[in-house]
Amino acid sequence: MRNTKHLLIIVFFITFNAIICQNGKIVVEGYVYDFISGEELAGVSIIIGDSIVAVTNFNGYFKFLYSQGVYLLTAKHIRYKKYTKSLRLLNNFNKSIFFELKRKTILIKQVTVTGEKYTTNIELKTYELHQGDIKHIPQFAEPDVIRSLHALPGINSMNDFANKIFVRGGNFDETLIMLDDVPVYNQNHLGGIFSMFNPAIVSSERLYPSNYPVNYGGYLSGALNIKTKSGNWEKLKGSASIGLVSSNLFLELPVAKGTLIASARRTYLDFIASILGQSLPYYFYDVFLKYSFPFDKNNLIKISYFNSNDTYKVFEEEIYKNKKGSDEPSWRNNLFNFKFIHIFSKNLSTEVNIYFTRSISIANLSSEFNNNPTKLFIDNSISDFTGQLRLKLSLKGQKIETGIELKKMNLKYQWDIGKSELSEFGFKLEDSFYDFAENPFNYKATTLVGSGYMSDKIQINKNFSCLVGLRSTYLQKLSKFLFSPSANLIYRVNNDIKMNFSYRKYFQYFYTIKDQS
Repeated sequence: MRNTKHLLIIVFFITFNAIICQNGKIVVEGYVYDFISGEELAGVSIIIGDSIVAVTNFNGYFKFLYSQGVYLLTAKHIRYKKYTKSLRLLNNFNKSIFFELKRKTILIKQVTVTGEKYTTNIELKTYELHQGDIKHIPQFAEPDVIRSLHALPGINSMNDFANKIFVRGGNFDETLIMLDDVPVYNQNHLGGIFSMFNPAIVSSERLYPSNYPVNYGGYLSGALNIKTKSGNWEKLKGSASIGLVSSNLFLELPVAKGTLIASARRTYLDFIASILGQSLPYYFYDVFLKYSFPFDKNNLIKISYFNSNDTYKVFEEEIYKNKKGSDEPSWRNNLFNFKFIHIFSKNLSTEVNIYFTRSISIANLSSEFNNNPTKLFIDNSISDFTGQLRLKLSLKGQKIETGIELKKMNLKYQWDIGKSELSEFGFKLEDSFYDFAENPFNYKATTLVGSGYMSDKIQINKNFSCLVGLRSTYLQKLSKFLFSPSANLIYRVNNDIKMNFSYRKYFQYFYTIKDQS
């Protein structure tokens, strides 16, 4: 499959790149890959003699002009064994070349490392976990993306069975949780015991426990961004597993010029119970798809889709025999994300992000058994449709980031719950759902939220830097602007001592309704 892709790329070069001869020089271009994983390698130096003629970009792509002749072309990276090929430029045709680098073992003298266990960003305090960390942190039953954060300092949990995170004394709904920069308003399976994020798709997760960047907003405690994998650009890879609770399938494969990753996870205990002649009235599943497509070295498109579902039966089998309606009580999440990245130059890039994310609680069942009518109607949802534009500019001693965001949010809360005993569980049906409002209940609202922000990291000298920013948010519902300034000053006294001062003002306009008590 790898050879086929190389052949297609060579044909593409020959067909669409005109024969170039600029001052007698020939265009040389190609890609550099990891020999084992097939991932593109960024930052690889392409060398002829003692001169670096090119450096690969984030797609592993390089391109340069060179005179006719025969040369030794070397690809070199600090983490890989250097690879040298013969380069023959004897005509005016473009030359395409590919490198596959093998990792090397770096031997160093014995060192003693002290300090924080987790990554600290020089501008803002962060905790960062990678997929290997998530798998190896001791957890309940199976590795869990959200529960793994409980091992970090300053992060608390409600109990050993709930995976909600409480950052530095804040409530669980005061932390922004995102999947590839897209907010997710319900992150849980099985009532909060497991998170809905499949660990197989996660590349890393970064948590800002305080003073998070100004490109995020609307939450008081912190921000968590879960990054998914990019996939394998060269060959088909996959894995399958069966855990104590769920089974999992994960695939990554090249498609056309891009790469696709796909995962599916489902509980299987209900199947086992049915084989044994028993009934388990609950199951969950989640599905994730992501396609990354680079048009060229300066343009990249990423499209992703996520769906999760928790379904359970609340009535006895006798009631189901006379049921009307087809929707079992369930909690669902839908997410669609389109991201376009354009690189104008090494100092200027832009990103367009359009996403739709929705969390739903739904049920529509009615029945009459032993002259006892039972009704369960729920139609609750939070939907978020957002467009974002970001711009990043690097200057000498400065890194500027600015952006705008327009968000349309739809809130719907409707329920009509009949009075009935749930003998399966031993409590009243109407007390099992939404006891913070009357029954029946009907509420709908639509609002717009517009935001703009700008931040500037200034390196004043080698020891002193500052990061200043401002975020402004307009809430249509309140007809009000909220301003959130931030500042972060860092002075490095020496290699062992660093002084850090940070300030930010926070607002939260979206939160969980608490019980009547």
